[in-house]
Amino acid sequence: FSDADPLANRVAALPGRPANRFRMPAPLSAADVVGFIGQTFGNGEDPCVLNRADLAAYATGRDARAMELAVDFDRRHCRP
Repeated sequence: FSDADPLANRVAALPGRPANRFRMPAPLSAADVVGFIGQTFGNGEDPCVLNRADLAAYATGRDARAMELAVDFDRRHCRP
């Protein structure tokens, strides 16, 4: 018997080109996934900016319920 460790990590020399011949894409982060979903479903626009435009439109007083909902959204999600 030899003194070589049969379970030791070894780099196998495979025939053909050397390693790193496949270009792997950079791994996706959670921020990348959330940004992609936001662009897909939200059209990439900030809902707070759109809500401010809605608030300006509702300021005429024609739809009180819509104005209440827009103000509630602004208070909950757009104000620190």
